[in-house]
Amino acid sequence: MSALYGTPPNTEKDYWVAKALLTQAGKVKADASLGAILPPFRPEDYVYHSRGPALKGLLASMISIVIIITGARLMMRRLSARMKFGADDWMIIPAAVFVIAWLADVIAMVNYGCAGKHKFDCTYEELYVHTALSVVGTPIFFTAVSLTKMSITLFNRRLTGLSSRRWMIVHYVFLTALALHLVITVLLLILAQIPVRAMYDIVWSAKNPGPRKKINVVRIILVLTIINTIFDWLLLAVPILVVWKIQLSKWRKAGLFLIFLVGGLACISSVMRLAARKESYTVDNTYNTFSFILWTVLDLFFSIIVASLPALSGIFPLICGRLRKLFATGRSNGSYSNHSGYSDGDTLERKPSLLMMTDDGITRKDEVQLEFGNLEDYDSNHALTHHQHAPWSAVNTTHPEANRHQVNVSAAGQTPQQLETV
Repeated sequence: MSALYGTPPNTEKDYWVAKALLTQAGKVKADASLGAILPPFRPEDYVYHSRGPALKGLLASMISIVIIITGARLMMRRLSARMKFGADDWMIIPAAVFVIAWLADVIAMVNYGCAGKHKFDCTYEELYVHTALSVVGTPIFFTAVSLTKMSITLFNRRLTGLSSRRWMIVHYVFLTALALHLVITVLLLILAQIPVRAMYDIVWSAKNPGPRKKINVVRIILVLTIINTIFDWLLLAVPILVVWKIQLSKWRKAGLFLIFLVGGLACISSVMRLAARKESYTVDNTYNTFSFILWTVLDLFFSIIVASLPALSGIFPLICGRLRKLFATGRSNGSYSNHSGYSDGDTLERKPSLLMMTDDGITRKDEVQLEFGNLEDYDSNHALTHHQHAPWSAVNTTHPEANRHQVNVSAAGQTPQQLETV
């Protein structure tokens, strides 16, 4: 049975764990057979207390919520006729997997390590497992964060990318920056020390005290956390800039701002996580890391919420809209027929996209102007009657001498028979 931290070791593994802890504290010549006699020390009037059960309850709840939210988002994409399954939906799947993997890693730290307990209540075996899981969990966390931000960026691209070339460039630059950030982050964290095994296996490290090639991991994590916080605020700015162009009433616009307020909570959580990180480097870090883990969980939670809210926002309007249709009478169900075979003189001009709030959520409508070189040829080959198009795609013909027709159709690449809900 493994001995408690600060007491003489019971097993050979305990000895090497104690040796590693003493070496990390700078006491290379200390006798490990006496134990790792290092702070924190057990108070005389101490009563056992652990934050582990609260952590496990929180983490287990977050796993359930992430599964439910992500599943509901993907289900909405499949069930709604107007919602298209896009790259942001594909990206949220691995993001959710890595979020769950990190949460499971922290639960393992509670069960088999000593997360939530005072260090003097931990055994050497628990400290060994805790260190290994902590090293493994760090790149998992940053991968989850980066993939979630990529999903949000891809949604922003879907929402605003086709409205202007400038927005499209912005989104591609942001995606490139996130991809590079992810690759560099993972490489730095994995190769922070050579040989790599010395980072997560402190027993092996103590048995092989040779020279190490390593960089300051604490400083790397600080820089990476600051960069992630900056990305959070930049991602929040995009929907705020876009929402002013949406055609909807003031109270609905206020409701949309309330949705993106959750994005502000994610940014705040990221800042609080940055402030709480110093507690994870105290002498009693296994106990004091509770605040850091809490803010990290909230950061991931709000990020997943923000990534999925645009799709989930259509759940209740969709239900209400379908209920209204059951009791509605005399509603038109027209359709628009697609035509082809334009003459050489025909031209097509796209106008800036318009964003609207519909029963299915946020909808983008693109207005395309078709100009025909020969009106008589158009009238004979492409004649449209009122019942052939939907109410939202009304065909407006100007004076015959102007030789011009305007048609409202859906987003580029989509059939003009439906608007696209993003």
